[in-house]
Amino acid sequence: MTLEVDRIYCGDCLDLMREMPDKSVDLVLTDPPYGVGVEYGSFEDTQENLAALVSEMMPEILRVSKR
Repeated sequence: MTLEVDRIYCGDCLDLMREMPDKSVDLVLTDPPYGVGVEYGSFEDTQENLAALVSEMMPEILRVSKR
């Protein structure tokens, strides 16, 4: 996949970030689940699942962010 500038992509954020070059993003805006038991269609909102999600996405966020 070739990612273009000034375009909105719809997809799994981890899949898309893995396609991005290092230090190529000015801002990463997230709205992860809070781990408080809210019902989502495809995510079990537990503290454990939230921790696993954050530990998987943070390395990619830090890699692609210019900081």
